[in-house]
Amino acid sequence: MPYPRAHTGLYRQIRERGRSFPQRNRIISGLSLGVIIIEEPQKSGSLITVTHAVDQNREVFAVPGDVRSGASAGYHRLIKDGSKLVEEVDDVLEELAGWAPPDSKAMPLPELPPEDARIYGLLSREPWHIDELA
Repeated sequence: MPYPRAHTGLYRQIRERGRSFPQRNRIISGLSLGVIIIEEPQKSGSLITVTHAVDQNREVFAVPGDVRSGASAGYHRLIKDGSKLVEEVDDVLEELAGWAPPDSKAMPLPELPPEDARIYGLLSREPWHIDELA
């Protein structure tokens, strides 16, 4: 029985029609410049998305994990197979540097409202707890 009970209709739909994760992820990878795999056991649905991304000539990025964890085996394999190692956002930005849609002009970011600009100014590479930002 599904939990919470409010998901009973969705549960029945999935049982009757099956899941559409592979099709959905194919669309997502096709609309993206690349995919970032963060945690992936050796056999997982993420591999389907990676396969789609490779077929669509998209970048595949992998965030390393604990070498002793089975949850890390999949993305360590991706790194060994040539996926871009990601330790920080700059690793992704560096790989995608210079990308712009065809026939587009680079658009500057909109000016932030004062409250948002203040919060943005506090952000750094170091993690902040939401209570500290508040």
